[in-house]
Amino acid sequence: FRMYAADTDSDSLQLYYIDLPRSQTASPTASTTSPTTSPTAAPSVSPSSSPTASPTLPPTISYDFYLAAEYGLSQLLPDNIELLTTDALTFSQDFERILETAYVDQKLVTLEFKDFWVKIEEIMEYSIDDIDVSLRTEFSNEEILKVESNIFCSEIVCKHIISRYDQLEFQEYVTERLRQHFAASTATQQQLETVQFSLLSMSDEPVSVNTNTAEERT
Repeated sequence: FRMYAADTDSDSLQLYYIDLPRSQTASPTASTTSPTTSPTAAPSVSPSSSPTASPTLPPTISYDFYLAAEYGLSQLLPDNIELLTTDALTFSQDFERILETAYVDQKLVTLEFKDFWVKIEEIMEYSIDDIDVSLRTEFSNEEILKVESNIFCSEIVCKHIISRYDQLEFQEYVTERLRQHFAASTATQQQLETVQFSLLSMSDEPVSVNTNTAEERT
């Protein structure tokens, strides 16, 4: 910065200048805030829960024929009997799903879940609604618990099941699945290996259901 001045004491006017130091400009503004050190939070660790294992059933299906089948449960442990008699309805429904899956998974059988319906009617001649803990001792004393059921289906599907299912393969599959089902209430896997399932009998021909009382699965 330069400043001019006049000397008035001399005979002639003289001008001179003085250089003044420049003032320091203000320091630049501080840098903007540094970026965040970490990225945004990671997404949730697991996806939404997996779908249910069994397929969704159609709203309503009518079946005009059925096959009567009798199954046997043997070498059950006290814990297994307790599970069965404490909540017979839940047990029978779980057992029905196991049986249906066993039929669908047969190598020589071509079925879909919507083609048929397994319904357990009785265990040791007791309806499912009548089974409770009061029968625990009676069931424990039986060598084989006999399970009466019906397989509702169309005439074609019923005949297909009769002609194509493999009894040995079917029994092995259901036995393994029942052991897994009982595992939650049984102490050791070694004990579970005693549980056995068998197919005692099945209709030779489809039986017609009265048209007015055709079974419906809802």
